[in-house]
Amino acid sequence: MEIEKFFKSWYRVFATNVSKDIMNKRVLSKGNLPWHIFTWGEVGSIEGLEALNCLKKSDFTEVIAFSGYPNNFSKIKKIKSNADLEKLLDNRNDIYITAKDFSWTFVKTHESNLGPYFKFKELKNCLNWYWDGLHDAKIIKVAEVNSDIKNKKNYLELLLDSRQAIVDNKVKNIRLYDYKFKDGNLESIKTFWISDSLEKNENRYIITLETADIHNNKSILKIEFDYAEVKRH
Repeated sequence: MEIEKFFKSWYRVFATNVSKDIMNKRVLSKGNLPWHIFTWGEVGSIEGLEALNCLKKSDFTEVIAFSGYPNNFSKIKKIKSNADLEKLLDNRNDIYITAKDFSWTFVKTHESNLGPYFKFKELKNCLNWYWDGLHDAKIIKVAEVNSDIKNKKNYLELLLDSRQAIVDNKVKNIRLYDYKFKDGNLESIKTFWISDSLEKNENRYIITLETADIHNNKSILKIEFDYAEVKRH
């Protein structure tokens, strides 16, 4: 992915609530930096050692990574091991590591007193992200989930991963993230791929999820959704 295209997507996902004024003056203008969304833009994130712990517990083998500064970024080809990651983080430049599906991002800044930052994509943003660009679409509107990372509680996060998630009453290409905490620290993030049936119950829809992790351990989970038609703004 080209650097310009990457950051366009990055801002769209992680800086969606930052005002245009702040973006223009403090992030995009000459002499400013992308990670200013966390400082000037006040984007909520996990910081410091906890941010590093989140990164190390994530799957960083499938990421998009850059180091450097605007107009002088270098793309990092592969992070194959913890040793590669540690070596990369020793770099004095700014470092941006982002999941290929933009479900999370990590930034190490060149400033010793600022960052690093770790940010999960918010559920409400992902719906806009995946469905933006459609003239008309049926969209799954997820009921409110107790998923405030700051409360450090276990939670599930369900992300649409296709612009055609419902076909012939079949739910396809949906990803479930399972966040587990222990003693106030993020212990693990498990990812599940989901493809199963959709059933209607009055004005709500229920998806029965049969999930399997990388060890093929299966489980069943039912989640209810509101279902609405939306138009592109």
